[in-house]
Amino acid sequence: MADNHDLLILPNQGDSSIVLSEPRSILAARGRKDALSLIKRKPNRDSLSLMEEAELNYSLGVLCYEGEKVPKDYQKAVLLYRKAADEGHMRAQCSLGLMYDVGHGVPQNPKDAIEWYRKAAEQGSSNAQYYLGLHYEQGRGV
Repeated sequence: MADNHDLLILPNQGDSSIVLSEPRSILAARGRKDALSLIKRKPNRDSLSLMEEAELNYSLGVLCYEGEKVPKDYQKAVLLYRKAADEGHMRAQCSLGLMYDVGHGVPQNPKDAIEWYRKAAEQGSSNAQYYLGLHYEQGRGV
């Protein structure tokens, strides 16, 4: 597995950073609030599969996007979504499409939005299928 420990570093109060210490527990957590309770200071990600890593990056991207317990940071959310999307994570692909669609953390780009929506739609994402359909209906980026 690639060494991507820097992707899990999130800004914390003061001059330190918080990183995930129990990734498998976060993956099993039922909600972001439960997941946040597992964020600690020392990473232990050596045993994660690529899809677990993708799920983890997607979940952290959502936290950065929403600004829940960490500062809202669209650019960091895009970085985390892209890492997960590049590994084939369907929800990350759709979320990355949305970021390009509305211009959060990246310049607004309907063609890039369509590219990510298409990848997610091909995996069965009904949200991505809907957004892709809107683009075709409205002639945006096609």
